[in-house]
Order: sequence, then structure tokens, then C-alpha cells
Amino acid sequence: MFPELARSSARFGRAVLVATARREGGRTDLRVLRLSRFFATPARRPTRQLLDQICDESAARMIGGFGHRDRLRIAKAIWNGADTHGALAEEVGIKTGPLYHHLRSLERAGLVDLGARNCYRLTEAGETILLALAALTRDDARAHKKRRRAG
Repeated sequence: MFPELARSSARFGRAVLVATARREGGRTDLRVLRLSRFFATPARRPTRQLLDQICDESAARMIGGFGHRDRLRIAKAIWNGADTHGALAEEVGIKTGPLYHHLRSLERAGLVDLGARNCYRLTEAGETILLALAALTRDDARAHKKRRRAG
């Protein structure tokens, strides 16, 4: 995954790997995002160099796009097949005005696109962030479900 680490045992640094795989019928789509900084001496600051690559404006826009519970619910519904306004309103259970507001926010954040025939779809960034959130919050979701069943 990180060939820089295989070259020498005296390597210092940080690395991030995000991989998504999708299988639809006979077609497999594998995307790998890899970011790393390694050095021969520990005194360098690889974390700072990695973080300096963040475009603060883009990151804030994307994070803000998912900054409301209903927007997350809308994104999940889109990914599960509810791609029209009517289907989203029914699936998510929110009124037309707020639904349009949240869809516009998701579009401005670059997380959702409006495709042909007024069908919404998640962008590659939207899918990747949604999957990362699923992985990061998996244990929280399990605990929340247990609490709801017990309560």
C-alpha cells in the first residue's frame, strides 16, 4: 500500500488510505485515495505537511454540506435509490421547502449533482465522505440502537 515504508526500516511519517469498492453486476469499481509523507529522520513534520494540503475553503464547504441531520438523511436516501424530489420527500419525510433548501446546500457543497430528468445523485466526494462517516460512526450507531431498544 505504501511502498515508501518497504524501502527502509528507518522511516518516519504519516499516511492515509481511503479505499472504496463497489460491485454492480459483473463490473467492479475500486477507488483508492492515498496520501503520505515519509522521511528518513524523525525531526521532520510530516503531519503538518499533510495538513497543509487541505484546501480549507473546500473542506469547510463539504463538511458544512453534511452539517445538518436532514442533509445526511437525504444523502443516504439518494444513495439508496430515492433520486427524485417526490421520492426524497416521501423517504426522508420532510416538506418541499426544507427539502429544496437542503438539496441546494448539498449541491453547493459539491456532494450532490442534479442529473438528467431532475434526478439527484451523490458525487464521488459525497459518496466517499458518506462512506467515511459510516466507518467512523459505526460503533456510535450500534450503541444508539441498543439504547433505543432498551429505552
